Amino acid sequence: NKQALNMALLTELPLKQAKPSDLSGSILNLLTSQLGQNVSDTASNGAAALQQQRDQLIQISKLSHTTADAAAAAFVEYSERLALLQRRIAPGSSELNLRLIWRDAWKPKNKVEKGDLDWDRVCMLFNAAAALCFCGCRAHERGASQDGLKTAMHQFQQAAGCLDAAHALVRPAIWGLSPRWDPCSLSLDMSLDMLIALRDLMLAQAQRAIFEQAVADGLKGKLTSKLAAHTANLFEAAYRVLARSEYSSHVTADGGFLGRDDRSWLARINCSQALANAQAEEAAATESAEAFEYGITVARLRIAVASASAAQKEAETGGLDGSERKLIGEMAARLSHALQDATKKNETIYQ
Repeated sequence: NKQALNMALLTELPLKQAKPSDLSGSILNLLTSQLGQNVSDTASNGAAALQQQRDQLIQISKLSHTTADAAAAAFVEYSERLALLQRRIAPGSSELNLRLIWRDAWKPKNKVEKGDLDWDRVCMLFNAAAALCFCGCRAHERGASQDGLKTAMHQFQQAAGCLDAAHALVRPAIWGLSPRWDPCSLSLDMSLDMLIALRDLMLAQAQRAIFEQAVADGLKGKLTSKLAAHTANLFEAAYRVLARSEYSSHVTADGGFLGRDDRSWLARINCSQALANAQAEEAAATESAEAFEYGITVARLRIAVASASAAQKEAETGGLDGSERKLIGEMAARLSHALQDATKKNETIYQ
């Protein structure tokens, strides 16, 4: 049940969508203007290959277990090829008279256009993170068997790395007295705070996989309590930003005419944070019970029950599906039963 609960609360990222752009033609025009002559066949073929790769990647609108691994690798490879191109062309030639148009991941009606190759790199890195997150969620479903948790941990960490790399590109572009990009021109999914929050979310899911692997390996007590507590801290850091009004409304799916808005994506993160807190306190309570510290055990379990109850309430109001609500309810009931037993022992001993 514990394993099923954690698998049910995995959070994925949406993909960004882009419009076609004549990248190859812009590169060849730039090289021609720089060299003052026709470019070589090697350069022409390289530009055509880059164009072909971009055209293929922007067609990806949905991930599956058969395509996500290859998509993640291709998104990263394309970003690296653009970085190599930027090192080879003359300084300051990021502007190629291009129209690179990308839609917001959560609000596709919002479009941002820039002529800077860094913009293409940032958006491709975001999609790489989304694909790696998808892969991590699928690996996590295997649990401790077949190295599922270890694979999930690495893929969530790689997703965090892609978001960190995107942040490193956006930050210098919008900072300073004369920034290359107007900070207000970015879609909200590309804001610095959002990128950091999503990075922390990926790290939280990686940390949760580490905690679950430790439990599967038979570890308990102080070590697992610390692992769960760190998981909760990372989820809390992500949720603290994403729960701000400008972000919470952004990631909430519009229910449409007479429909109910779907805030389950954000609620799932909050539930994950509360449940990780409950798991940390439960592990600490187990250690206290083994040391016959019954009063401390009761105090720890009371906190665990309160955290699980908070997750249960959030699951109800946040619109999580029935299976997720059931699993959270089962955990809350189990902790309540453990608290009752610990309270009886404590009262019996200290009567």
